[in-house]
Amino acid sequence: MKALPLELRLTLPDGARFLGVHASPQLDDGTGVYPGIKDNELESLFNGCDDTLVCMGHTHLPLDQRWKGIHLVNPGAVSLSLTPDRDACYAILEATRDGYSLTHHRVAFDRQLVIDQLLQINHPGHVFLIKHLSGSNR
Repeated sequence: MKALPLELRLTLPDGARFLGVHASPQLDDGTGVYPGIKDNELESLFNGCDDTLVCMGHTHLPLDQRWKGIHLVNPGAVSLSLTPDRDACYAILEATRDGYSLTHHRVAFDRQLVIDQLLQINHPGHVFLIKHLSGSNR
């Protein structure tokens, strides 16, 4: 039997319905929601979704898009960003009774320092992580 995707559901102070998922409301894996995704793909992933704000990850690419009354957000990734510059990406959600706001942030960091530290501590996943951090996995 296949396990159902993990979800976090909250009602924000203004009544907005928040849904947190990994890839999409119905899947923990697959292609996920990415910048430039087509309407027909969104339709299949969000069919029956009645949430106001859906936050997801999986693609490691920042996204802030509205589609059929749903605010779709991916904060990106702090450590394994897939943006061209590999900057750390995150988002902050502020919610009040008057509404919510979401701001995306990007932070450059010293990837070589992280690579050196991974080697120094002999991290068990250092080969994969270094390949990603150096940008050689494209």
